[in-house]
Amino acid sequence: LLCLYENHPVRISVGGTPKTIRNITPEILYNCYNTFYKMSEMVLIVCGDHTPEEVISIIDKLLPNGGVEENVLPERRKEKREACIPRTEQKMNVGKTLFTIGIKDTDIPDTPMMRIKKETAMTVLNEILFSRAGRFFSQCFESGLIGASFSCDYSLCRDVAFNLMFGESDNPDRVLSELLEYIADVRKEGLSREDFERSKKVLYAGFLREFDSTEDIANNMVDFIFDGVDLFDYLDIIKDVAYEDVCSLLDTQFDRECISLSVISPL
Repeated sequence: LLCLYENHPVRISVGGTPKTIRNITPEILYNCYNTFYKMSEMVLIVCGDHTPEEVISIIDKLLPNGGVEENVLPERRKEKREACIPRTEQKMNVGKTLFTIGIKDTDIPDTPMMRIKKETAMTVLNEILFSRAGRFFSQCFESGLIGASFSCDYSLCRDVAFNLMFGESDNPDRVLSELLEYIADVRKEGLSREDFERSKKVLYAGFLREFDSTEDIANNMVDFIFDGVDLFDYLDIIKDVAYEDVCSLLDTQFDRECISLSVISPL
């Protein structure tokens, strides 16, 4: 993320550094608390064998009364389309070389519903391109280029979006080269409609499977509420993802100038 972004604070490690931690004062902590720990920034989800009346009675005892302050959103950070640093490498105490391929995406929809629709379409595209049943993983894994831990994840929020592929490899630069060549081939051939339908079913199944866990239900409800979307609208969102939507994303994502390769090699 430090390589992908020039201005956005997502590039800064959440944990900080010894220097930044030493500079924290009580005044800074109180300022953070008074800015972010307020009712307008909070949502409470309760999943389990409880009645609404039981929960509300506890809330009324413990939470302050009074109006809720308006939540003021920060301005969007401007970012160029291209990644800032194409490649970086560090040596650390690891047993095998690790890599992350990051793909910057500055085409962020304005409304929450449009954002979650794009995120869903990108998840379908990732499933088509990089699932264990797909050609890229099979070829790279069987040749020994990548390990079984290879995976990918697309993240999209109000003002930042990126696609990540990560795993183990003795030759991360070749992984990136193979990925770019693979994307070029798929763009020429076109996406398989059969793979598209299969990938949507994978997404359906994964979403429904999470309802087996009250913890997953709670986490999902929080995510959807903060995005301004109802959890139970998601099945319709998956259903509405069109083949043409995914093909369009294939044409606009994965350009080399938007990609950074980060490598962690053994000491």
